[in-house]
Amino acid sequence: MGVKVLKTHTIRGVVRDYTESGDVPYKVQLFDGRFDTGYRIKRFEIFARLISNTSAQNFACKVMNRLHPKTLAVTWAWEDQSELAWSIMSMDGNAGGSSPNYYSAVDTDKIVIEDLYIYCHSSNLSVSQYCNFILELEQVEITDAHGALVMANDKATDSGVPEDV
Repeated sequence: MGVKVLKTHTIRGVVRDYTESGDVPYKVQLFDGRFDTGYRIKRFEIFARLISNTSAQNFACKVMNRLHPKTLAVTWAWEDQSELAWSIMSMDGNAGGSSPNYYSAVDTDKIVIEDLYIYCHSSNLSVSQYCNFILELEQVEITDAHGALVMANDKATDSGVPEDV
């Protein structure tokens, strides 16, 4: 099934530590009620919101295509087909302005029809629970049948991942 690339969307924002936000992930609303429009994640990166802080800051975030009330942003279960992108960032202001460390990975093949959810974790809640993110999406046109199949597959996929992951 071929896809036609329509355009690229860049979404930027601030996500709060998942536990500090009342266990509510950041929702990226994509579903337009149609089955012939989908999205592929092309890039996902995070960075601390408060960069002048002199304390250590560590963030881990992941993007999922479903709500998962017991998931942890610091647990990356790559066998879970609902996890689509992952990113970490760490910086220690106490080390004389050390350079930040990053890692990011994205499943660029997965087509998403419905909304996305960003889960974030900050290991130092005394500093800042807020993390910047940038999410680049490629909007693609697919057939209604392909879109319905993608949605049905997403609903039916059981990753076998324990509920506390």
